[in-house]
Amino acid sequence: MNVNGIGQNYYQNNVSANRYNRSRAGQFYPQKQAAEESAPGSARQNANVQDIYDALKSTNPIMGQEENTVSNDSGLTVWYGDKTLEEWAATDPKYTDKATGFSWYVRDGKHPYMTGEDAKKFKEMCKETGESWLKKFAEMTGTIQHLDDNTTAYVGTNGTAIKSKDGKELFIDTSSMTYDMIMNMFSNRPKSGNYFDSSYWQKSIQKAMFSVEQ
Repeated sequence: MNVNGIGQNYYQNNVSANRYNRSRAGQFYPQKQAAEESAPGSARQNANVQDIYDALKSTNPIMGQEENTVSNDSGLTVWYGDKTLEEWAATDPKYTDKATGFSWYVRDGKHPYMTGEDAKKFKEMCKETGESWLKKFAEMTGTIQHLDDNTTAYVGTNGTAIKSKDGKELFIDTSSMTYDMIMNMFSNRPKSGNYFDSSYWQKSIQKAMFSVEQ
């Protein structure tokens, strides 16, 4: 079975080594690369984004993938646990971007991914527009959030990093929150306040967790 996918896992504890996981050169971690591409030039020069993701230790386990393993003609079947992503998509929550019409799914309440025709068309669209599909996917699914012209949030498995163009940064622990909770936290955050004040985010986290659990 051939599965086209974006956001798949490359870690051996989740992907069967004899089915899919082969050691090849050129591995990269798409969410981290997306963060690097979206960071201002000065941040890339001093490797601040790299530092952020070293601190996070793991960004999105389903997104650690080589470019050629998610290409549409790879002929590979992608597994997560004991099922293919296409099988998981039959039961995982589905989300749709109103602006583009593309849909994605969320595995284990945390990890966005795309499969099938949507993944194929999404990458084709990004190729035509010259955009990085890694960055575009992260922005579309909310794992990269542009809070204002100066501030961006990067959502990882172990937490969320808030970073400004002038070098300010804050790490907030969102590891116990689901994808829905984190998206709720961002969409319902206070209109005014200091993004680099942890109390600003603590209030938003409490509201988000309470709201989703109701």
